[in-house]
Amino acid sequence: MLIGKRGAATTALSTAEADRIEIRGRDLAADLMGSASFTAFFFFLTTGRMPTEAQRFFLDLALIAIAEHGLTPSVQAARMTYAADPAALQGAVAAGVLGCGTVILGAAREAFAAQTSLIKERLLSGTALASDETGLRVGKANWWLWVFHHGDSAAFVADAHRSKAVVETFLGAWRPDVWLSDRLGSQTGWARRDHQVCLAHLIRDVQYVVDQGDGVFAPALKGLLKRACAIGRRRADLADATLKSYLADLERRLNRLLALEPAHAAGRKLQKTIKAIRGNLFVFMTNREIEATNNGSERALRPGAVYRKITNGFRSEWGAKFYADLRSVIETGRRRSVRALDAIRLTLQGHPLPHAA
Repeated sequence: MLIGKRGAATTALSTAEADRIEIRGRDLAADLMGSASFTAFFFFLTTGRMPTEAQRFFLDLALIAIAEHGLTPSVQAARMTYAADPAALQGAVAAGVLGCGTVILGAAREAFAAQTSLIKERLLSGTALASDETGLRVGKANWWLWVFHHGDSAAFVADAHRSKAVVETFLGAWRPDVWLSDRLGSQTGWARRDHQVCLAHLIRDVQYVVDQGDGVFAPALKGLLKRACAIGRRRADLADATLKSYLADLERRLNRLLALEPAHAAGRKLQKTIKAIRGNLFVFMTNREIEATNNGSERALRPGAVYRKITNGFRSEWGAKFYADLRSVIETGRRRSVRALDAIRLTLQGHPLPHAA
């Protein structure tokens, strides 16, 4: 299909006479037909010279690969979009991705689903788990992209719901000892022992109260939570005894804050909330399996948020669920020091992703 205006048709490659056709200075019948292979002629037609043996060999490889793969509709869509607007490369990429449906990617879905099942199996054999979700667009409906992860594994789930049913379906009868998430109701109440709330999310909520006018409780609490996050960043270099000492100090400071009497209604409400979740603030100080913030979930979900902004989502439920499996493979590969391309290749070959050394 022609993109843009049609120009005047001219060529300097060949000339035609009544008794001969000359191509780049050589007679078609006398010099080329019967003596040059198709690959050599293609190279000659493009460059004006005959290929070396090595050039002919590699061009043969390329032509065979192209002939086997074919020109898929998704490639055509990407090339046509790029030809129409070369400045919008992201639009061409999006057109190609959106054109990959069940016919093009359907054969790969089973392999990626199997790899995701192995990743999920490893997650459910541990004792800790973190989770989060972000918005996803499927057709004209709002969906959510969930991530469940810990250590070297991460499993994504695309679902039309943001409720506890999604978490329950993922976990089955298994429950972790400790859980890390924000304070969304659907992500709480799953740990058998401890639940660490994300302090970064909590600091953001505290800032809202500061902005509403509380100058007694919220500012001091924000400083305490930031101090806790700073300790969390240094935790790998700290001994258990040192962490125990820091924890006692944090608890003393929190006691003093909870004894304050905020004058602002928002401050009193926040203080009541902190009293209710006090046991979920500093779990990371005694359990090294869990972090102080849910930043790992945020980083894992960020490519999905970028993809949503570029493509505006998915046209089908199938595409959204396949994307979740694909993200499971790529993110887990990253955590296990496996390149994305290698992780995809191993998945399509039916091999499990290797564990980090």
